[in-house]
Amino acid sequence: MNRSRLLIAGGIAVGMLVVAQAIRPDRTNPVPDPALDVTAKTSIPADTAKLLYRACGDCHSDRTVWPWYSQITPVNWWIAGHVDEGRGELNLSEWTYDDNKVRRKLDGIAHEVSEGDMPPAYYPPFHPETKLSDAERTAITSWAKAELDKHENPAPAP
Repeated sequence: MNRSRLLIAGGIAVGMLVVAQAIRPDRTNPVPDPALDVTAKTSIPADTAKLLYRACGDCHSDRTVWPWYSQITPVNWWIAGHVDEGRGELNLSEWTYDDNKVRRKLDGIAHEVSEGDMPPAYYPPFHPETKLSDAERTAITSWAKAELDKHENPAPAP
């Protein structure tokens, strides 16, 4: 009797997972406007921009590369939610923040990257290309601090 209940419960669980595959979150990337990109709105060196996008772009830009396992429910819901949250917090493709927010974003980038909090520890094992060396962390942090300094101490108008 217990074995038959277990088989029924297992069958129901498998059936629910199969049906859940039909309910998918949006996994699209908005079409980026190059004029709004962080590379157009700041003086980020090209090599630093490549680092920033390589390590942060999947969650913090409109250039997300969706991995194969983002096709599988319920993982796809978790990943889509994480990307939506990341883009909502900081979007390198839509650098349209007011001056106060730009300062907060740059300060956040400098802090999170220098402390090793970004990318989050669980991410690089699955995406080794996002792992940053100390020199790469320094490059991103130095850019963010230099850009922040420009916003806090603007050059006087001629």
